[in-house]
Amino acid sequence: LPNGSVMVVRVRDYHIDVVSPSKQVTKGPAVAYTPVKVGEAEKQEYRDAQKNPTSIGITRSVDNGKVTTGAAPIPPAAEPKEWPAQKPAFIAQNGVLATPNGEIWVLRSRAAKDDVPRYDVFSSTGRLIGSVVLPKKTRVVGFGSRGAIYTVRSDEDDLLYLQRFRG
Repeated sequence: LPNGSVMVVRVRDYHIDVVSPSKQVTKGPAVAYTPVKVGEAEKQEYRDAQKNPTSIGITRSVDNGKVTTGAAPIPPAAEPKEWPAQKPAFIAQNGVLATPNGEIWVLRSRAAKDDVPRYDVFSSTGRLIGSVVLPKKTRVVGFGSRGAIYTVRSDEDDLLYLQRFRG
């Protein structure tokens, strides 16, 4: 966060620990949630996600001004031998974001057929202060000044649209 604190979102009882720059840990209250059961649709959702791997891009400049760019695909994860009975409360990969004013947005897990994302919003002290429901097939990708929220929405052809909302 801007003040040097680190927020850790915990899975077991879904809460946030706030670690101050002096390494003092403050545990936020647990947040109630209804677990999403892992069924065949959730397993297929996982398999489908592995077919479209993302990549990591790296740009590097050296003292002589030369810029090099490269990209490497992230290898797909192996399918679990045993599936858990339920999903965790939140999506960790690209699902936890910090705003410039110190809030934390956490993307909630949902059933495979549910394409409406919901984010829990936490204060810089780790308390749940609100919830935001986005349009179908939309995800938050960043935050700007004066409360701007940047999202990406995909359409039925998987075309992506960058959108900006004012806070």
